Amino acid sequence: MLRTEYRPHPINNGTSPRIPKRQKGPLFSLFFHVKHILFKLTRKPRYFWCFLTESRLEENFRKTPKSSYANSYLHFHFSCGDGESSSVPTMAKSPVEVKLIPIEATPENFADYGQVIEASRDGAGFGPNDAQLDLSRGIPRFYIMRIRDTPFDFSVLTHHASVTQCLGSIGGHVWYLGVAKPTLIEDGDDGKMVDKLKSRSGHLYAPPAVEEIRVFRVSGPKFIKLNHGTWHVGPLFSDSYMDFYNLELSNTNAVDRTTYDFIKNKGVTIRVDPNDVDTSSS
Repeated sequence: MLRTEYRPHPINNGTSPRIPKRQKGPLFSLFFHVKHILFKLTRKPRYFWCFLTESRLEENFRKTPKSSYANSYLHFHFSCGDGESSSVPTMAKSPVEVKLIPIEATPENFADYGQVIEASRDGAGFGPNDAQLDLSRGIPRFYIMRIRDTPFDFSVLTHHASVTQCLGSIGGHVWYLGVAKPTLIEDGDDGKMVDKLKSRSGHLYAPPAVEEIRVFRVSGPKFIKLNHGTWHVGPLFSDSYMDFYNLELSNTNAVDRTTYDFIKNKGVTIRVDPNDVDTSSS
């Protein structure tokens, strides 16, 4: 049996056993330095990421033509510290927050994303103001969906490449929809694209830009038709729940649902202020 004998220590007169302090050898020093280097490597990228993301967003926003964001009211709020806004780079603990003010949806200002369909006279013939639908790539599915508790901040956008989806509120309540222009890559154009991605369904697309995101307010007896590939998030609303009619294909959510996560890919999240709406373009 192994026995350990404690000898009296000269400082405490042997009243309690004390194990002599281990001497720090070369292996300990090596471990300490490696740990210090790893600490720097894991912390510094977050520091620089916050700085580069903020600079890149401001630079891209300045380069955007004024005509494309005149009614978008983008507000950049950088959270690079302990919840405080600052233009000075600090340790990044939260993503960059982009604040958007909604725009009242009209057929004119929504044309890049789809259509706003309003009430028409009974008996009127089919025309350009009616929804221009493409349901040819599957079995159409028209149903009512009940949605609960949608927050006014988001980071994930979705698009459907094979259908022109339609959404409308039952009862004409107020709701919001975040959108960005389609970035589908057609045959023959893929050689021109640098940042191209491939979806689960096999089509190519470019990632959406945060500067291209808009949020629209939809009110009254109208519905939204989305073009092929329009990035979207929503419906968003303030009530505890709302019912919407939805027209898509029977397998849209199973095989034609492509998403892009701005937090994961860009370190950005978007917040909407529903109490401040731009009606100048209505």
